[in-house]
Amino acid sequence: MDSNHRSEVRGFALSTFRQATQCSDHPNDSITELDLGDVVFYGDNGQDEFSSAAVFKAAKGRGYIVAVESSDYTGHG
Repeated sequence: MDSNHRSEVRGFALSTFRQATQCSDHPNDSITELDLGDVVFYGDNGQDEFSSAAVFKAAKGRGYIVAVESSDYTGHG
């Protein structure tokens, strides 16, 4: 994958991260963009009922960070 494509995918994945909300199981965890390593997966359905998911390697240590965002055609989600 060339660096332009990798940069574009990271941009989409970061957008998903920024729009995601903290899950109720971890309400006090503070995850920032500094905690995000490489993008392992990014995908969206490209429909009116939009949803996307991004998986990042954790920047420090082992593990992964998963971000999921969704909204409907009105922009609510």
